[in-house]
Amino acid sequence: MTVPTSAFLALGANICFSFACLYFSKFAHLTSPLWVNLFKSSMALLLFSVAGAFLSDIPWWSFEISWIILGLTSGCLGLAIADIFFITSFQRSGVAPTLMFFALQPLLIASVAYFWWHEPLALQQWIALFLFIASIVVFSIEKFKETKTKHVFWAMGMSFLGVMLDGAGVILSKQVLSQPGTSAFALNFWRALGAVIFFLIWNYVRPIRLRAQWMTLKKKEKLEITGASILGTFISLSLYLTAIKLGPAGIVTAIAVTGPIWASLFEFWLHKKKFTPGLVLALILFVIAFSLNTVKV
Repeated sequence: MTVPTSAFLALGANICFSFACLYFSKFAHLTSPLWVNLFKSSMALLLFSVAGAFLSDIPWWSFEISWIILGLTSGCLGLAIADIFFITSFQRSGVAPTLMFFALQPLLIASVAYFWWHEPLALQQWIALFLFIASIVVFSIEKFKETKTKHVFWAMGMSFLGVMLDGAGVILSKQVLSQPGTSAFALNFWRALGAVIFFLIWNYVRPIRLRAQWMTLKKKEKLEITGASILGTFISLSLYLTAIKLGPAGIVTAIAVTGPIWASLFEFWLHKKKFTPGLVLALILFVIAFSLNTVKV
């Protein structure tokens, strides 16, 4: 009986990102979704420029032109545009509308992985995949009842676009990571650079006021957004893309879509809320799916 490393890497990435999202949502209200995205992308670029130089067999400056183009495009789509949709949706309507559409991404990635990279999925993994999606759907219905607002349908459209763009970014990243010697650290430098370039162009058209907004934050708030950016970009992306490199893309992304469940668990813990039947059922489905996916007999 073996447990794939990729499953735990994906789970670790998911937990890190989910916790960071609580602070991304908070600072989207204090500043703006664009400011949060530019700040965390800039932090990621700084950290991955170092890690991608010393922790990769092929440093980021030795990437082939085709890999660089794929990395920049992946970052623009998955770290910039997709995250604008996600954080804006969280800011306006909360997490519930986003959850339904996150369930679509594993099927998209699994289908592409099957036909493009010829990654086989055993019956056990297909069952796990649909149980992951079922856990999200059950949880979404429960949360939708609590958080439904007049902005919900607008937020659903934003979430759908974000999920599709994020999935496209993952597919492009997988294409680079399939090359020998590449690593998540080096690739993420180019992804972060693609996101920063996008926001700098946006800033030229419509100022984001990165420094001015930073100066309005209190010392504690500066530490919070910095820590969240490191956790939610550098650590999370390193774990996630390493999992994508090592394991089946469809199953790795299936674990990733459970992020809203972890975010809500952190919310329940921080705000001392009571567990709902929907959340309990969703967690049970998730545990079963994770067990099916990770334990190979």
